[in-house]
Amino acid sequence: MMDTSALEPAEHLRRLFDDAEFSYLVVVAAELGVADLLAPGPQSIADLSEAAGVDAQSLYRVLRVLTSRGLFREDDGQRFSLTPLAEPLRSDAAHSIRPEALWIGSEAYRRTWSDLSYSVRTGQPAFDHVYGKPFFDYLAEDPALGRIFNDVMTSASSDEGAAIAAAHDFSGHRRIVDVGGGHGALLAAVLDRYQGPFGVLFDLPDVVETAHGSIDRHIADGRVEKVAGDFFEACHIAGTPTR
Repeated sequence: MMDTSALEPAEHLRRLFDDAEFSYLVVVAAELGVADLLAPGPQSIADLSEAAGVDAQSLYRVLRVLTSRGLFREDDGQRFSLTPLAEPLRSDAAHSIRPEALWIGSEAYRRTWSDLSYSVRTGQPAFDHVYGKPFFDYLAEDPALGRIFNDVMTSASSDEGAAIAAAHDFSGHRRIVDVGGGHGALLAAVLDRYQGPFGVLFDLPDVVETAHGSIDRHIADGRVEKVAGDFFEACHIAGTPTR
């Protein structure tokens, strides 16, 4: 991490602006799947650009900047390779942040943050102002963006789930309902640790229908029921099914 303690305030602020711009270079690398392309080993910029279907010189400039901050390494002959810092950008990494990068790079994310002043002035969601509808209504109409958002939530839950399950004793509960549980990563972590409770995964229909991953084995074992609904509306979840 760059030491900014000796910088003048104005220069320190300029560095913060630069960091915001740098984040979009990370987003581009994630969108193009550069880390996945480099997973087998070092690649030349010519091979990388051909595989990604982009302009070689432009990609080279992006990777040079990322290399200056420790993401990727450049060897002789304009060949690039992965570094430990870039490993989480792989889509198959154990703690992949590629979904988060794709989310931050999405038009919906950028347009909403660019209208942050509206929320500050009015106290109302900028997203609704920009798109004319609530956030989850918009996601229901854009399945591709919805998948990215759900992957981000799953990634966060996967990283935090084990710690939450360990921090709270769920053993005395017969039934655990994860409201707005996404793809069930947190619920799966709890059920992994506690064998007694039955779980209910509750979220919007398009979310629970596509729930996958660590929750699958608990569904197969009959320990989880998927229930579709909207947590902004009143609902009733029936009693625990017979197992």
